Amino acid sequence: MSRGRPKEFDPDAALGAAIEAFWQKGYQRTCIADLTRAMGIGRQSLYDTFGDKRQVFMAALDRYSEERFLDFKAGLEAAEDRLSYLRERSEGLARGEVGEPRGCLAMNALPLFLGRDPEVEALLKRHLDRYRDCIAQVFAEEQAEGRLACDLPPKTLAEGLMILIQGMSQTCCDSEPEHLKGAIAVSGYLLRPKSG
Repeated sequence: MSRGRPKEFDPDAALGAAIEAFWQKGYQRTCIADLTRAMGIGRQSLYDTFGDKRQVFMAALDRYSEERFLDFKAGLEAAEDRLSYLRERSEGLARGEVGEPRGCLAMNALPLFLGRDPEVEALLKRHLDRYRDCIAQVFAEEQAEGRLACDLPPKTLAEGLMILIQGMSQTCCDSEPEHLKGAIAVSGYLLRPKSG
């Protein structure tokens, strides 16, 4: 019984190329031809391995989000000052310095799929919840150690910071840094250390 021809490409590398394609042009402006060209595979190979455009995007988004979260968590764990690390990451997103000046692929996708595609929305929510929970834990520990000035509940603080980061990520591609000073100032205020 024939098992069919083995894949003549690396699916992992092809998915990495799909991430770049979606990140460069956005979901709506990326067509199947863009994906096959970026991934270096034929249309049938794409459908056989990944499915349609939406399924490719879901796989790309899942991997992108996982890699970015692990990178974020590793940086947080290695930081001597976690509040400073969070402040620098927030400001870096606003200026397009974290990764690429294209914003965050997951954050950019959120308004496109929110309320329109429950499956993609659930995937995005799962990843964003991990960030929120991780940041909330940092806030709780920093408050317990007397290092964080803001005394709002840790989860409330984390949710507020996530909303700011989402907005900064989505506007960093279109706005001049001058226009983002307000958001940077607010995020810095939330993350300010306790004086004395």
